[in-house]
Amino acid sequence: MEDGEIAEFYIWMSRQFPADIGQIQGPTSLGSPVIIRMLRDSALVSMRSRGNLKIFRSVLKALPDLKWLPAQRAYVEEAHFRHRWLVETPEGLLRMAAENSVPWYLKERYQVIILIGALLGLAVGIVSLITADGSWRVVTIIVCSAVFFMLVGLLIRLRMLDHRPKP
Repeated sequence: MEDGEIAEFYIWMSRQFPADIGQIQGPTSLGSPVIIRMLRDSALVSMRSRGNLKIFRSVLKALPDLKWLPAQRAYVEEAHFRHRWLVETPEGLLRMAAENSVPWYLKERYQVIILIGALLGLAVGIVSLITADGSWRVVTIIVCSAVFFMLVGLLIRLRMLDHRPKP
């Protein structure tokens, strides 16, 4: 069936049969009301998964009394954009990988800035350690240790950047 035919079928089913037809409560057999409900619901699911926004808008206009139906539009839009998504070419993927391969904080110039900030933080921490007393001294020791290890890691990383082979 085409998109328009499914929409017409759903509109017809919604107008012909009440919304609560075929409600399953407890054990039941698959009688006519249940099958009618399943058929109507499957038409809606089919319409949603095809992602035809124009057809779905016409269903919304034809059935304004179904207050819950506009909430289904998000599913139709998702399917619409999923069907129209274009996969990137291998060359485009390689270009994107080259542009975004190294996060900003791993680039050498930013690491130097972080190194200077960490050195200043360590200096402030040492001054705080000298002037702190009681439990603040323990906190200051922990913070200074963390900053010191970060500095050591940055220096090792920068040292490795200097010794890597040039292309």
